[in-house]
Amino acid sequence: MFKRRKGLAIDLGTTAIRGLSLTKTARGVGIASLSLSSIPASSEEREKAWKKTAQSLIKETGATHIVISLPGRGVLVRFISLPPVASGKIESILQYEVQHQLPFPLDAVVWSYQILSQEEKINLLVGAVKKDMVNNLLNLFTGLGVRIDFIDSDTFALLNALRFSPDFERDKTIAFLEIGAESSNLLICYNEQMLVRSLTISGNALTTAIEEVSKIEFSEAEEKKIKEGEAQFPTLSPVLENLITEVQNSIDYWRFTQKGPEIKKFLLTGGSSKLAGLKDFFTEKLRVETISFNPFANISYSSQFKEVVEKESSRLAVAVGLALRQI
Repeated sequence: MFKRRKGLAIDLGTTAIRGLSLTKTARGVGIASLSLSSIPASSEEREKAWKKTAQSLIKETGATHIVISLPGRGVLVRFISLPPVASGKIESILQYEVQHQLPFPLDAVVWSYQILSQEEKINLLVGAVKKDMVNNLLNLFTGLGVRIDFIDSDTFALLNALRFSPDFERDKTIAFLEIGAESSNLLICYNEQMLVRSLTISGNALTTAIEEVSKIEFSEAEEKKIKEGEAQFPTLSPVLENLITEVQNSIDYWRFTQKGPEIKKFLLTGGSSKLAGLKDFFTEKLRVETISFNPFANISYSSQFKEVVEKESSRLAVAVGLALRQI
C-alpha cells in the first residue's frame, strides 16, 4: 500500500521553531497541527536544537513531506522587467542580470525565477542564494525520513501569507514589515510590481539597547521590551529612528526609482511587532495607516489551537506562508 502523504511546514527561527500543517475544510482552510518550540539563543547550540526539534515535529505529526525556508537576509531577490522576447531566451538574459547583481561567481549560487506577468513587458521575480546555505539547510533534515517538496525564502513565504489574507488588495500599494529577532524583511507590492528588502535593524537590536542602558541580562531586556513597550521608547528611540530611516529609504526607492504608487497600508508582523505603541509610532513617522497583520484571518481552527494562535500569531506568518504551499 502507498504511504499517505502528510505535509508539514517548518519555520526555523533564531528563537523558536514553528511547525504548521494546514488542510482544506468545508469552510476553506483550517489548522491540522501547530507547534511552537523555543530553542537556545546561542548560535553554537542552534543547529543541534533545530535538528532535534524538527525530528520531534516530524515524528509527532507523521509528516512525510515538508516545506522549509531560508532567511531573507541570505537570499538575493530582484524584480526584473524585460522587453518581449522568446521564452527560450529568458534564462540566458537573466543569467547575465543575476551575475551582474552578485559579488561572487554564478556557479556558487542556486537561482531561479518566476514570471509574474507578460503583457507589454515580461515582469519576473528572481531569487539567488549561495549553494552552501542551501546545502547546510538540507543537511539538517538528512536521515529524518521525509521528502523536502519546496525550499522557499522567508520573504516569499510572507508574500504568500499576505496574498491569502483579507488585508491583500491587488490594486492598492501595501508595505509589509516583519521584525524578526535577527533580521527584518520588508515587502512593498502593487499588482505585479514588487520590492523586497532585508533590513539590518531587528528585534534583537531593540532588546540590546534596553540591555545596555538598564544593565540587565538579555532575556530580562526582551521581557521588558514587550511588557513595557512605549515606556521604553526613550531608550529605544535611536534604534527605532534607524529602522524608520531604512524603511523610508526603501519607500523612496519604490517611489522614485521603481515609480511605484503611494503606499496605502502598512502591515506589521514578527515577534517585536507586539511592542506596545509601535503601530502608532510607524503611523506618525510614515504618515500611513499601520496595522498588525493576522496570518490566520482566513484560516479556521479548533479550540485546541486558540491560545497559541491568539498569543503567537505575529510569530507565525512565515509558517503560514510555507504551509499554504502544500494546500
